[in-house]
Amino acid sequence: MRARVETMLRAVQVVRPVLEKFYASLSDEQKERFNALDAANLQTASAKRQQPEIAHMCGGRGARTADMPVARIERTLHLSGTQEDALRELKDASAKAADILAENCPADQPLTPTGRLAAM
Repeated sequence: MRARVETMLRAVQVVRPVLEKFYASLSDEQKERFNALDAANLQTASAKRQQPEIAHMCGGRGARTADMPVARIERTLHLSGTQEDALRELKDASAKAADILAENCPADQPLTPTGRLAAM
């Protein structure tokens, strides 16, 4: 569990400064639309009763789901050239974070309680 949490932390440390840079480049109106995109994603996940789990995010399949909806962001926010560059950096950082997760997390979670305890 510690290794998973440390891996998640490393992934967040890769993405966070780039996300903050991208977000800071947005106008107030763009920030509102960007926030609305995130709120829509949270509502969709809640409607499906999906809870993010470290095991899911840490697994190979979860790492691939970290892909950002870049086309949707571009379409919704109408970015300038500088903002597109910042979004590209964010996409690259997200891919790097997904690689960190894929390389450092076990792909399978044991099904039995004793198996999970042994993995911990």
